[in-house]
Amino acid sequence: MTDMTVKEVAEVLRCSVHTVYSVIRQRRLDHYRVRGPNGRIRITPEALDAFRGKALNRDPWARTRPLKATRNTQWRA
Repeated sequence: MTDMTVKEVAEVLRCSVHTVYSVIRQRRLDHYRVRGPNGRIRITPEALDAFRGKALNRDPWARTRPLKATRNTQWRA
């Protein structure tokens, strides 16, 4: 299997292309660019497998974002 485009990864994961770009932006999915810093994104099958393994082993109750302080400076869930 060769390296995949963002569209191909979205089809494999059954999600939108925007979701794949979001995961890449969050640095949760390893990738590289072809033709310079603004080039096209490619994802290796190994990187996709690693991402899928992390996603499957992830605790569904784990927080994805840190807690934020409210105006009263109390911590809120």
